[in-house]
Amino acid sequence: MSINDQVNAIQSEYAAQLAKVRANDGLSDRGKRDAIAQLFDKTKARLANLREATQASSDAERRTIERRLFGIGSSSPEAVIAFRDAMDRVEACKSGTDAERLLERAERTDDATLGRAVLCHAIDQGWDAIVDTYCQAHPNVVDDVRDYIAAQPSRRSRVFERVQNSMIFSLTRPAELR
Repeated sequence: MSINDQVNAIQSEYAAQLAKVRANDGLSDRGKRDAIAQLFDKTKARLANLREATQASSDAERRTIERRLFGIGSSSPEAVIAFRDAMDRVEACKSGTDAERLLERAERTDDATLGRAVLCHAIDQGWDAIVDTYCQAHPNVVDDVRDYIAAQPSRRSRVFERVQNSMIFSLTRPAELR
């Protein structure tokens, strides 16, 4: 079930329960207000839990993809040092042209560590041509690269994502509680 489906199910259940409370002639106005407040708080908590679980799942998936793409793959000191050195070299690139040259060198010398470091930096910098070049040489990573990039919202889309999440996971306060 998609997140939207889960949210809709929670909101539909809430609306049905809210209607029952409002229609319950056995409750005083105060009793209805208390029952509605309890229902509202419970439903808001369910939506907040779903939101947190969704975010945690997204974060975990992004980290998994990140490790597959950029992980060292070994705990040997030599591998760790080689990866750190490669990252330092790539981060010194001032332009996409510098990074392109470094990627060409990595491909020519079959330096997978340097190639992955260039890919990581190119994604971070938005150097799509370098990402495409890497993916053409390594088609086995295309799906992970696409998923990783999709999971890396820009600053502008982070604001949009927060607003969208606020709308998706929102619950209108009933008139009785205003």
